[in-house]
Amino acid sequence: MGAQASRQISASDLSSPESIESRRVNFVVPMTAINAPEPPSVIPTPANTVPMPTIPMDDLDFSVQLAPYSFGRPIERPIFILSLDGGGIRGRREAEILAALERETLSEFGLHLCRIFDIMAGTSTGAGIVAALSLPGSTPHIPAFTAERLRALYTSHNAKKIFHAPLGYRIRTLGGLRGPRFPSTGLSHVLREYFKDHWISEAMTNILIPAFSLDTGREKYFRSDRAQQHLSEDYFVFDAVKASASAPTYFPAHAAINGEGLETLCVDGGLCMNNPTAEAFRMAEELYPGSEKYVLSLGTGEKAPHGNTKALHAEGLIRAARAIINATMSGSSRHVDDEMHRLLPTPSAGYPGHQHYFRSQSTITGSLTDMASTDPHVIAAIARLGDPGHNPEVRTTIESFMNVLRPFYNRAHTAPHME
Repeated sequence: MGAQASRQISASDLSSPESIESRRVNFVVPMTAINAPEPPSVIPTPANTVPMPTIPMDDLDFSVQLAPYSFGRPIERPIFILSLDGGGIRGRREAEILAALERETLSEFGLHLCRIFDIMAGTSTGAGIVAALSLPGSTPHIPAFTAERLRALYTSHNAKKIFHAPLGYRIRTLGGLRGPRFPSTGLSHVLREYFKDHWISEAMTNILIPAFSLDTGREKYFRSDRAQQHLSEDYFVFDAVKASASAPTYFPAHAAINGEGLETLCVDGGLCMNNPTAEAFRMAEELYPGSEKYVLSLGTGEKAPHGNTKALHAEGLIRAARAIINATMSGSSRHVDDEMHRLLPTPSAGYPGHQHYFRSQSTITGSLTDMASTDPHVIAAIARLGDPGHNPEVRTTIESFMNVLRPFYNRAHTAPHME
């Protein structure tokens, strides 16, 4: 495949000790330490990494730990989880919400989102967002991308690159009858611009990207915590995101190649898990057992259920297939939302306490439901759905989540070196 050839890396190169250590980053959660009876007095770090400075704990807020060690015991502050649904160009809604939230966290705490959330999960378009937000930049402790910058990913210009089928391709596939609606060329080009040759093991916080493996017939999880421990679990960010975004009938399946040179053929994670919130919560339970957990889950907009039913009755074979996929994604997202509400109920007379689960979603109709729209007016309308200045529900969600963060992230207690 083209992706494999572009790397020009042999399996022996990838498995060398130098290569393994060169792809390790500091502040990881060691899987071998999860069930350890007692933490070591000094946490070992690879020779080529910069160890976390020793700072008196009385002078340091726990928010400065990017991925706190748990050693099978509760850590000293709650765990914060971000989860993003899939939805193609409708990911602009999530990007708008996160840009507004990050403006708040930077203003009040001096922290980017990858420093706020201990786990960030995203499917398909959400995978691209969480991966970009967690990539390390050239400045220590500062990510390569802000949420504000990611809004530029969801423009008509980029959409026309991604969702473009040349005339020759349309003729060969009979307009999508004998193949996916779009070639993967445009999607690959845009993802390469953002992710280049970064590995998921480089993530500044724990990330989770679901895809569906055609080789095993099961879900495939790209997890940075596992990638930091095993070459077989490490992948280029480009591969992980493209695998999660290769929606059937829209794009061809993608072969992702791990650090040992082995390949797995994947399609869009939305096929099995368009809303990764529940899996992200299970990951948090695995890494941080017993810790209090808060979840922020964002959707890309969903049709009213009857809209999917009408589409299935009215459309032909190809459009019906896409309507089925859209209905499956919406249905699975709602199911996960219901599951999380049962797991973390909203406080009431029967369930006293603090709200731990925050979900933001919008009902959409007409042209706004098209995941592959390149219309600038449609994209602008999607953006307004995520703009707290236009959508009161989004404003309330951001304000409520900030109220949860404030007791634990205090700028006055943030170490100067981490600013």
